[in-house]
Amino acid sequence: MSTALTANEIRESFLKFFESKKHTRERSSSLIPHNDPTLLFTNAGMNQFKDCFTGNEKRSYVRATTCQKCVRAGGKHNDLESVGFTKRHQTFFEMLGNFSFGDYFKKEAIEYAWEFLTEVVKLPKDKLWISVFEKDDEAEELWKKISGLPANRIVRMGEKDNFWAMGDTGPCGPCSEIYIDRGETFGKKGETIFDGGERFLEIWNLVFMQFEKFADGTMKPLPKPSVDTGMGLERLASVLQNVESNYLIDSMQAILQSFAKQLGKTYGANAEDDTALRVLTDHIRAVSFLISDGVQPSNEGRGYVLRRILRRAIRYGKKLGCQEPFFYKGVDYVQKQMGKAYPEFSQNVAAVSKMIYHEEEKFFETLENGLKLLESKTSGMKKGQMLAGNVAFQLYDTFGFPLDLTEVILKEKGLELDVKGFDEELLAQRTRSKANWKGSGEQAVSGLYKDISNEGISTSFVGYESLESSSKVLALISGGKKVEKISAGDEAEIILDKTPFYAEGGGQVGDQGILKSKDLEFSVENTFKPATNLFVHRGKLKSGELKVGANLSAQVDKQTRLKTRINHTITHVLHATLQEILGDHIKQAGSLVHPDYLRFDFSHFQQVQKNELRKIENIVNARIRENSVVEIKEEELEKAIAGGAKAFFDEKYGEKVRVLSVGSFSKELCGGTHAERLGEAGLFKIVNESSVASGVRRIVAVTGQKAYDFVLEQEAMLETLSELLKSPEKELPGRVEKLLKEKSELQKKIQNQSQISKKDAAELIQEIEGVKVIIEVVSAENAKDLRPLSDNYKQKLKRGVVVIGAAVEGRATVLASVTDDIADQFQMPKFVEKLSSLVNGKGGGRPNFAQVGGSNTDQLNEAKLAEALKTHLQSISALA
Repeated sequence: MSTALTANEIRESFLKFFESKKHTRERSSSLIPHNDPTLLFTNAGMNQFKDCFTGNEKRSYVRATTCQKCVRAGGKHNDLESVGFTKRHQTFFEMLGNFSFGDYFKKEAIEYAWEFLTEVVKLPKDKLWISVFEKDDEAEELWKKISGLPANRIVRMGEKDNFWAMGDTGPCGPCSEIYIDRGETFGKKGETIFDGGERFLEIWNLVFMQFEKFADGTMKPLPKPSVDTGMGLERLASVLQNVESNYLIDSMQAILQSFAKQLGKTYGANAEDDTALRVLTDHIRAVSFLISDGVQPSNEGRGYVLRRILRRAIRYGKKLGCQEPFFYKGVDYVQKQMGKAYPEFSQNVAAVSKMIYHEEEKFFETLENGLKLLESKTSGMKKGQMLAGNVAFQLYDTFGFPLDLTEVILKEKGLELDVKGFDEELLAQRTRSKANWKGSGEQAVSGLYKDISNEGISTSFVGYESLESSSKVLALISGGKKVEKISAGDEAEIILDKTPFYAEGGGQVGDQGILKSKDLEFSVENTFKPATNLFVHRGKLKSGELKVGANLSAQVDKQTRLKTRINHTITHVLHATLQEILGDHIKQAGSLVHPDYLRFDFSHFQQVQKNELRKIENIVNARIRENSVVEIKEEELEKAIAGGAKAFFDEKYGEKVRVLSVGSFSKELCGGTHAERLGEAGLFKIVNESSVASGVRRIVAVTGQKAYDFVLEQEAMLETLSELLKSPEKELPGRVEKLLKEKSELQKKIQNQSQISKKDAAELIQEIEGVKVIIEVVSAENAKDLRPLSDNYKQKLKRGVVVIGAAVEGRATVLASVTDDIADQFQMPKFVEKLSSLVNGKGGGRPNFAQVGGSNTDQLNEAKLAEALKTHLQSISALA
């Protein structure tokens, strides 16, 4: 058995082996599932090929191999709570896989697996065992023939172990698993393959995709039987390196030991410290790749799971003695081990580190207070008792404690949690805020578009070279279904054989324009691409009748495209300039490229200062004046990334990509349309900078004529202000400053006049007939000044009665108010009726507030008011 191969070498040897078997090497897809609403995170190698297995997508190859980043934390596949306490549980792992889409099936899959394990990585044949589905006679016979293993080392297992499904719906089928017997030193004496222990370790799962499972539980055969295999890289490495835990393989140990050195710990010296170090090792990999792929920490959906993982790691760091941000340093440890395999992650290291640091900083601020609250609520509780759900919700809502963090702390104390009560509080909050998370993945592609694509209908895009083309109508859609013709006035969607119209994507809006012939004209309002190479032109037929098969002239609106492409190029220039001025942690978090403006979202953890915005604007305009040539060339994806081109998390790239280079300062992958030279932009103006989420800022800007119009608007505004304030434009700041100062002085005078009581509310609180009350007679120039004072006292009283009196311009005024919770009981209008004779006047109001005014000020004193209130309260008590 080889012990020399590192994790990186194992990954590469696997991919090269299957390339030699005519498999196309595909890069790992994002951890955010593309076009799959059923998944929270990518959790298996086959996720990106789901539509290939179901026949809904056809690619240029029928064999593929990948090493896929996977996360299992949240939803059905959730290993979070076990991480750190076992040898193998991880939230993040790498899945080696080979796939056949209707090409080879069981025979070849078994041959390839056996050859790789026994001839490439040289596992001993006499230690390998095989399991097959209990009804799969074919697989059993193939294993006997190909491996030569004795019949007793090929065992049958039931549906639970050997029938695989990605989820409740989707591709599924019988599977065959490969195990290795590691000997009694790794397990219990007498342990068998059926016990699920450490001795007989499953290392590879070969899934023979034969069916698609639907929500109602039914299954139907797939168009062509296919193969999906999965083998955990970390698990295979533990076998080849002959170590008992995934955390002891070279790549994991490098990260773990880096944390140990940073925190002054020795792995193996203390069981609790070892658990914490394993948690940090796993969680830094998960957090790093999730953020790099575009997940933002939040209290909803994927962002909430990310925050849970992050805060769980911080808490274990605190157990190791950390009192300030430390976890962010682990991003560099991950990059050293995995950066070469995932170059797109290496590009984002600074941004990922900054975001983790920001989250740590916020959590450390609240963690200590939250722990104190939890300690105070649990002190005196006995083992087995249950903490109220509203306390757990307070920890979640106020102190940012994920529920599982509270549960872990309670578990350590031998206490339980009222999870139902927590869920009720959380549901109430979400109902109030109407901020429910809307789903766990992207919108699935409409079945209609998939059906059209599967018919072999596709569109060739010619819009990079030309804004016009002679095209043929391949399909018409109206009213949500395919039709053969449309008439004037119909809203419809048109699919052409070729088109110059750019489809919405990469932040850029879709092209507009017209499709026409001699007898008809169709106005294209938007263009989008719901499936690979399927361009849909949505709009309205203005005149004539259009049938499938008709020939049309496709014409893009030239001016709209021109303005859009300029704004798209300037978006790239802005991105590069932001990194230059604010730091290399800046990472795109979204964009919108519109003909009238551009919008750019980016990772940054504080408001961009005015002087920074001026620098950014100046540099972008200087680059526009330099009028650099905008270069675009097509390259293979891996070559482009290796050459320094930046990729973005929300884009799905093909084998060939377009590389956009602007001057020497920007080089990014982009499939959008672009200016030929920067000078086309003319002028660049930032019109707004704001926050759109925690750690994400947004800049909205305009270029060209729109930028010039913006400048004119600003000038007109200055002229108007100058006229209104009767001040030259250059002196406006001083004039406004003077006016603000005068306003402040007037406000202070008004405030002084309203401070009619010099007493603190606490000094005035007394109890009458068991009720807390405040009674005060004050000096006031206006009866309206009494209401704010009354409201203030009532707020501080929280529960009780407030009575305020004053003599204003020779008349007595008394306000009586009560807190809302007891208003119906104490009825203030009835109380002020009793005061009417005291002040010789009339009064009235609502249950919680009433007022009386009269001519007799002689009886207006606190003792008389207290006596009257006592009589009122006694009468209420007598009635009760």
